[in-house]
Amino acid sequence: MKTTKQFIFGFVGLVLIFMTGLVMAEKPDTRDLSRAVLKIDSLSCGGCFSTINAGLTPY
Repeated sequence: MKTTKQFIFGFVGLVLIFMTGLVMAEKPDTRDLSRAVLKIDSLSCGGCFSTINAGLTPY
C-alpha cells in the first residue's frame, strides 16, 4: 500500500513538472524590437508617459 501511494505521488509529481513548461507564459524576445507605436487618447501628462515608458523598457 505504501509503495502504491509513493508511485502515485511520484507519477503525479512528474506530470505536474512536465505540464508546468506548457502552462508557463513565455516572455517574447524583444532584442530585435526597435520601435513600437501605442496610441493612448487619454494621456494627459508627462508623468503618465514616464510611468508607461518605464514599464515597457526592458531591464
